[in-house]
Order: sequence, then C-alpha cells, then structure tokens
Amino acid sequence: MRVLHVFAGPFPTYQGTQALVGQICRLLSAAGHDVHLLAYAHGAFEPEGDYTIHRIDDWPRFDSERSGPSLQRPVLDAALARAARRLHRRLDPQIVHAHHYEALAATRLAGLRPLVFHLHALLGPELHQYLPSYLRGPASLTGGLADRVLPRLADRVAVVSEGIRDRLSRSRIDLDRVRLVRPAAELPALEQRPTRRAEGRRLRAIYVGNLDSYQGFDALFEGLRALDWAARSTLRVEIVTASAPEPFLLDVRRAGVEDMVRVKPHDTLEQAWFRLLAADFVLVPRYSPGGVPIKLVNALAAGKPVLMDRRMAGELIHGEEAWIVEMRDPQAVATGLKRLANDEVLRRRLSEGAARAAERLHDPALVTSALESLYEELV
Repeated sequence: MRVLHVFAGPFPTYQGTQALVGQICRLLSAAGHDVHLLAYAHGAFEPEGDYTIHRIDDWPRFDSERSGPSLQRPVLDAALARAARRLHRRLDPQIVHAHHYEALAATRLAGLRPLVFHLHALLGPELHQYLPSYLRGPASLTGGLADRVLPRLADRVAVVSEGIRDRLSRSRIDLDRVRLVRPAAELPALEQRPTRRAEGRRLRAIYVGNLDSYQGFDALFEGLRALDWAARSTLRVEIVTASAPEPFLLDVRRAGVEDMVRVKPHDTLEQAWFRLLAADFVLVPRYSPGGVPIKLVNALAAGKPVLMDRRMAGELIHGEEAWIVEMRDPQAVATGLKRLANDEVLRRRLSEGAARAAERLHDPALVTSALESLYEELV
C-alpha cells in the first residue's frame, strides 16, 4: 500500500513527536508498504529507514527545531498544503496520514482523502505553555476547542493513549472512527554498552529530552528541594538534551538545586541512549496530560526504573512497572526519589517490570497491525 505521511515540522530532530513519526514510517516500510513523508525543509540529522522523504521549499527561511507557535508557521503550513496536493497527484497514494493538528489542517486544505489523523498530544493542556502569561488563558481555550472539533475533519483518528481516546469520547466524537496506536518500544543496537556503576559513586537519575516548560521541571525542582541533606548528597540528576541549556540553567539556580543537577548535551541518538542505559533510574516529570512521552517509552524499552506522574502512567502498575507519584506534591516526589535511590531491590523489580510493560503495551508489531487495519478500513 502506498501511504503519504504529512508532518508540519522539521524532520528528523531529537524531539519525541519527530521520533514517533519516523518510527511509524520505518515500521510500515519494513512491513512492505511504499511509505512517503512530507515535512519542512530541514532536519537535525540523517534519518534511518527505507522510506522516502519529501520537503517543502526552504522559504520563508526557518531553521528552528523547537516546538510551539512561530510567525513563520502559517506561511510554512500553507506551503505544506500546496506541496501535499502536488505530491498527492504525482504519487496517487491510497492513504494520507497527517501527524498532529497543523498537518491535519494542511491536508484538509489540500482536499486530500482518505485521511488518517494521528493525534500525538492534546493541544488544550499544552498550547498555553509556549506563550506569555497574558496569552495563556485564550490559548488554553483555543487548544481545548481544537481538541473537540478538529479530529472530526479526518476519516479516522489514531491516538497514542487511552486518555486521549477518553477525551475524544467526552467531546462526543464517534469512537468507531478512533483507534488506539501506542508508540513502539525499540531498543537500538549500540556499538558500546555502559559499564556497571562503581561503588560509592552518586546514583544517577536521568532525564533525556527537550527543556520546554510543559515537561514539568518546576515540580521536579520542588521535589529536589524537599530532599534532606543526606539524600541530596547521594543523588545526582543528569539532564541530557539537545536544547539550548542557558535558560534552563537559570531556572536551576533560581530553584536552588544546582548542587544536584547537571546538564549534558548529546550530539547523537546513540549518545543519548548510552547515557540512558548508564543511569540508575529515569525521571519523567511531565504532569500535563494529553500524550505519551516518548522518553517514557524509551525508558521502558531500556528496562529502567522510572519515577513519573500518575497522569502519564496509563496502564502501568505502581511499584511493579514504574514508581508513580503526584508530581505536584513535592514531598511525594522527594519520597519517591529516596526510595529509588536507597532500595536496590526495588530498582531491580521496577527494571524487570519496565521490560514486561514495554512488551505488553508497546510491541512494534502491535503498531504495524493496528495501522494496517485502520488503512484497510478506508481502502
């Protein structure tokens, strides 16, 4: 089957949304489909996978890799709609698969059908966090309206979590048109594996991802501040990111946790995976609902213990597959950090549970079969 995927953003980059788009294209092409992806003109590195990438013209000039609104995006998305229409005439795909809202708008503007809309994250809980405080109220209302209305424009909707499906149901969107397609958990083959932690070294809790405000660092910092002196002296938080670190480091100093937090850049995906595998446990501080953090799926794939918020937990079992807390309760976060730092038996149990959860919920074969079934309904 020939499928045209459309994504309104740079591709590939080190962000979770782009990682998921690339993963889906790669899995479908490996299953024998003729997969094409249309995206913005630039990316951060060379993608992997046997699928074809098409790009819009590099005008207006846009080289940012950050998520969120910008002045250039409406013009770029109009160019995306034009390019999608031309590419559709040339390729004649059986399915058009739009990733996130801007691509949905562009493909509908181009009049392309049949159309699958892949809803990676709800806009209501997220959009306002990119904007100044005086715009956050209207932005939150706008995002919520988009979540209730825009998915109706597609013939089918693929969602990444049960929570998003429930939200669409409350908006009275016909669930017969909605399919749950969780991200796949995949552990890459690395040329080098990390060595065992030396005795006496500080335990390392790691976060791997971008530094946008919706990631929940405010709650994490409050939890770190609630730790007693003994816990602060035995734990180090390592932030591994491709984002510019300067504003984040200011926030670290303002929060008074600079003695515990270190920021490490990563230049390659392999380097990020290496640091993840070398850590003692993983932090997923995001508490804003409406999506599945790819960093969480990666942690499960790596079999790492995870400290995370209950809103992101979905079907994960507390104490067996992850350590689940109320991230906005500093004492709960501090208690969770101390439990994971001091209890090696607990870390081992969570590690084994994480690997089981990855297989149970995020098997790559489930992604491929779910999308193939969705496509066949429309074709």
